[in-house]
Order: sequence, then C-alpha cells, then structure tokens
Amino acid sequence: VARADGWMISGSDFDWLPERIGALKQRWAEAGRPESGPTTIVGHQVKEDASQARSELERLHGLGVAEIVIDIPTASREQVLPILDRYANILTTHFDCGSPA
Repeated sequence: VARADGWMISGSDFDWLPERIGALKQRWAEAGRPESGPTTIVGHQVKEDASQARSELERLHGLGVAEIVIDIPTASREQVLPILDRYANILTTHFDCGSPA
C-alpha cells in the first residue's frame, strides 16, 4: 500500500474479491493515499457462454475494477476470432466502450 499504485490479480473464482478490495481500499485510505486509487486490474479467463462472460465482467466492473485483461488463448485464427467477436459484442452492448474495431 505504501509503494504500489494498485493490485493485479487473475483467476477463475472471484467470490473472495469484494472483501479483499474493501480491505485494500481501507488500508489505502489509512495510509493517506489519494482517493483515486488503488488501481485494480483483473485477469479474466475466457468464458464460452456469453451470458456468463457478461455477468462476470459486470460484476468486476461493479466492484470498481479499473482494467480487465481477457486471457485470450494461443490458438488458430478460426478459434480466436469468435472469442474476440463475442467479447466485442458484450463490451459494446453492455459497457460504454465505443464500436468494435
């Protein structure tokens, strides 16, 4: 808290995350750090089900996560492009992210 600007984590189950973010924010404030922090970045594992992916992204956004890094697998173009399309659709439909590229 005294030296870092935030926290970067990844995983597949974030049920514990709200409590940890709350504790981090409390320690951040106690250390006299600016209200603008800490920055939380979460690594998100790709979900095949668009509804599940949207739900998880909404949950992370609601927790105040600043950035979500989507773990796109190393795979063929035929496998990766549908994943990118699915996430582009979720992000442009449910979040203020502009138009997909």
